[in-house]
Amino acid sequence: MDAVVQDRDPQQRSRRRRRARVAGAILLVAVVSIVLGAAGRLYQSRTANFWQSRLVRGESVVVRFICGAGVAVDCNISVKVTYQKQDSKWCENLERSDQSEADKTHWCNANPELRTISLFGVPYSFDRFGALKNETRQVGQLFER
Repeated sequence: MDAVVQDRDPQQRSRRRRRARVAGAILLVAVVSIVLGAAGRLYQSRTANFWQSRLVRGESVVVRFICGAGVAVDCNISVKVTYQKQDSKWCENLERSDQSEADKTHWCNANPELRTISLFGVPYSFDRFGALKNETRQVGQLFER
């Protein structure tokens, strides 16, 4: 009787081992998928809008306009924009590339937390790619320098 049980044991053991390996592989794939998904969401939430977070931290961005877009600033002139919060409003500091001094007028009619900036009083929106839009038409691009 012992001989019959021993014959079945190696087959059962190999089946159990195979099932255990398959279950372990499935579990490993599930854990890796969960970790990668969580890491992707964490990364996206931190960098969902690089430009928005940059402006809110008080760092400057450079705006370059598209030629023929019909904006008040010449397309050959770039504008350096920095925001600072004053009370509950966000106020801009502008420096044009064709002038040596910062613009003395500070407009406070935009909110970088809501993905809007104001250039010389004209409100624009921007997306996470740095596309600057006036209503629905793209008129410029944001740059780091």
